[in-house]
Amino acid sequence: MAADAGPDIRSAYDRSRGRGAAIFCEPLVKNWLRERGIPVPEGGLVENSREALTLASRLSYPLVLKVVSDRVLHKTELGGVVLGIDSPAALGTAYEALEREARQAVEGYAGILLEEQAPTGTEIIVGLQNDPHFGPVLMVGTGGIYSDLLEDVAFRMLPVTRRDIEEMLGGLKGKPLLEGFRANPPADIEALVEVILGLARFGAEIAPYFASADFNPVIAFPQGALVVDAKVVLSEEVSSHPFGFEPPSTRYLEGFFAPESVAVVGASASEGKIGNVIVDSLINYDFKGRIYPINPNREEIMGVRCYPSLDALPESPQLVVMVIDLKEGPDLMRKLADLGVHNLLIVSGGGRELGGERQLIEEEMARLARELDIRVVGPNCIGSFDGKTRFDSFFHSHQRLLRPPSGPLSFITQSGTYGCAFLENAAVVGVAKMVSYGNRLDVDEGDLIAFLSQDPDTRVIGSYIEGLSRGRKYVAAAKEAVYGRKKPVVAFKTGRTRRSAQATVSHTGAYGGTYRVYEGVLEQA
Repeated sequence: MAADAGPDIRSAYDRSRGRGAAIFCEPLVKNWLRERGIPVPEGGLVENSREALTLASRLSYPLVLKVVSDRVLHKTELGGVVLGIDSPAALGTAYEALEREARQAVEGYAGILLEEQAPTGTEIIVGLQNDPHFGPVLMVGTGGIYSDLLEDVAFRMLPVTRRDIEEMLGGLKGKPLLEGFRANPPADIEALVEVILGLARFGAEIAPYFASADFNPVIAFPQGALVVDAKVVLSEEVSSHPFGFEPPSTRYLEGFFAPESVAVVGASASEGKIGNVIVDSLINYDFKGRIYPINPNREEIMGVRCYPSLDALPESPQLVVMVIDLKEGPDLMRKLADLGVHNLLIVSGGGRELGGERQLIEEEMARLARELDIRVVGPNCIGSFDGKTRFDSFFHSHQRLLRPPSGPLSFITQSGTYGCAFLENAAVVGVAKMVSYGNRLDVDEGDLIAFLSQDPDTRVIGSYIEGLSRGRKYVAAAKEAVYGRKKPVVAFKTGRTRRSAQATVSHTGAYGGTYRVYEGVLEQA
């Protein structure tokens, strides 16, 4: 009886990928689970009817047969599962028919898995997913016929605690099924939690190697629980640090809100242009810092002297606001490094959102930000506002957009439109700081929450999220703000629609969707 099992998961991954596999074979995964004390049905891989009958003599009927292949994602759809086999004669007939069909129709056919058929109980779906924002996450949901009907799932980042799993189960709409619904007895919750915790630990162990995984169903009985099916979809490449994240950095961020001096590269004398509106806000309202419009074609704007370049300034500005074409960005950053400037706010758009060469420009600027120790907000943003210093880089005129008084609320947003709406609605309470960070070339949500958690003027932090580039960093910063600094973080996440199941290769991916994962992870935090 062949079995491609073993403790060396990396070697198994390399062998599987080398032969073009899409998944780890189910017998291999179940052997790994069995080695880790996670209950699975009794059985094994067989390669002919004689082996099947020999193994069946040590098992209890009814039995089930499953086609094994490391290339088939959905074996049921191929007719690759036979249930309810109740005798040796029925087993021989079913095996011969399934093997004959599988050898002709199933790519990568590797034998047949023979197992005891699990008795009925309360079905739960458990899954793993390598989420692009948060890395390895665990999914738990109501299974069986209710899984597609209710879409009743919860997510948490790995690693998880026993309490996390208890909260996930407790929050399901299908919780009454576990507690004993109508004539059905209650499930063994303690055993179910133990099984899910074991699967979560296994997920953490194989995190570098999977894209997603389904354990569907996991059946909970009045006594005990059992992992009935197991599928692990392989990642395209090994992840070297699936749980790693760069810690938040608040270095130089004060310069985006309370700069002593500001240079606007791309300042304009033409009314209505972005470079004109920004200079107007800085010169004609309440900001007290020194202002240096940069425009080689003007001697002054709004009564303030213009300079042809940064080199011509009487001092190195603390902050530079960039309004010129993004393609000028790399050279501008090198100039800032020569002048010892550490803060660059890029209002200009036309970066990675356009793709191609423009995306490459933004990638080069991200590299320069790290190499030259320049903190960058943007590009493709409206920038920042400070209620106390009245620094204001927004390109909406004061006639079009209300600037609120100083107050306890701070708000970070990828979307400038939502930032403007927040400002207007916060007019009564007042605003400490607001920043629209756009494409987050450098400064991201985690950095900003960490900064605001330390800001004495901020008492509550609002966060509008379209998507996070570094989810674990965000969670770490938010937890420190809430528990370490006692400042609430109110997050609003867009995009609540479910991803199309046709675009996925697993139930976990189909039920996940961005919003559900964010919801679970933020609850966990």
